[in-house]
Amino acid sequence: MNRRPILAVLYEHGAVSPAEIVAGLAELGSLVFVLPPTDSAHVRQVRPLLSSLGEVVDRSGDEIGDAAGLRALAPDAVLTFSESQVLATASLAARLGLPGQDIDTAHLLTNKHLQRLRLRESGVDNVRFATMRSLDDWPSALEAVGLPAVIKPVRGEGSRHTFAVNTVAEAEQLLPGAFSCSAPGSDNGPVLVAEELLSGRKLGDFGDYVSVESLCDGDSIQHLALTGKFSLVHPFRESGHFWPSSLSAAEEAEAITLTTAALRALGATTGLTHTEIKLTPDGPRIIEVNGRLGGRINHLARNACGVDLVRIAGLVALGQRVRPSALRPARVHFATWGLAPTEPCDVVAMGGGDEVRILPGITGYRPYFRAGDHLPGGMNTRAMDLLWGHCANHDELSTILGRALTILRYDLSSDSGVRTLSAADSRKGPRPR
Repeated sequence: MNRRPILAVLYEHGAVSPAEIVAGLAELGSLVFVLPPTDSAHVRQVRPLLSSLGEVVDRSGDEIGDAAGLRALAPDAVLTFSESQVLATASLAARLGLPGQDIDTAHLLTNKHLQRLRLRESGVDNVRFATMRSLDDWPSALEAVGLPAVIKPVRGEGSRHTFAVNTVAEAEQLLPGAFSCSAPGSDNGPVLVAEELLSGRKLGDFGDYVSVESLCDGDSIQHLALTGKFSLVHPFRESGHFWPSSLSAAEEAEAITLTTAALRALGATTGLTHTEIKLTPDGPRIIEVNGRLGGRINHLARNACGVDLVRIAGLVALGQRVRPSALRPARVHFATWGLAPTEPCDVVAMGGGDEVRILPGITGYRPYFRAGDHLPGGMNTRAMDLLWGHCANHDELSTILGRALTILRYDLSSDSGVRTLSAADSRKGPRPR
């Protein structure tokens, strides 16, 4: 009898849920959830669920010891869907002789300083940037980058602790908090990176950036989809995406060509990647390249095209060659979400779900919180809910969302009292320039 393959998934909060991991990978083999050395609040919450879905293994943080412990389980694949686990996944795959990104490539995909440096050296993109280890480095960073600038952690995801500065006074006010909330990587390198703030061109109701979803398999790079985006919410929080994009064929081709050059420069060879592209008046520019599936992209793929990208990632990690068709539905499929306030508060009620579910063009709605849940605040992207559907064209998309987002509402309690916020309200405020 043939042994059932074992897939080791390095798990943390990331692009897909435990349910999506099981739906995509359970047919391929038995699951082992490999958890980080220190439990986050999220991992503590889902640990019992993960234990019911597969075997759970805790990493110690000692790479040699962790590889030896995992080797005893004889996994056939090692993969992750979490940004924070990309580097550890590459290391374990290399030690176990399994398919995975090269360790040097994993460093480039997870360290914004190294990534910008490689893209500059290879001639792919030359965004001005500078790194900072402390406040003492700000004057030299300012001189190198200029204003306006965007400040972000060297390592991070979900727009966490990412903000724009337009004046020196604004930077001096915000930087101390950014340094206190960020930590250097294991190499004790720079903590923050300052980059020139790329100015996007207006695209009507939609965002001035896109993402390219790609599959890397050896020397082959296959671009599966170009994802349109809704406008960013202050400071850099995402609010949703859709397929196909609203770009012309020529504009899409430019973005894809730039993505190919970036992935080759970074040495990406194994698995799914998610490349964010700013659409400037002078052409597309790289925002960042991520060495994993994009957040909620699998949900869009399953609803729009019936394709499970988690399964595809599993097949590639097992060493199989996969050639899926391009993900370009005939109708416009979308997913969007309300955003939690940047100030701490508690959820009193979530409303409007039953009303919005019956609207034309809406096929699903899922709240993420319930009465009594605490929202910690912060500038990262924290979705209140998920709304999805499809329609005939992009004009109809704008109309559908204009109606649906005013119906969804959140009653929130804070020190200043109880207030009601609609999903549309949650997306208002100053836009990143």
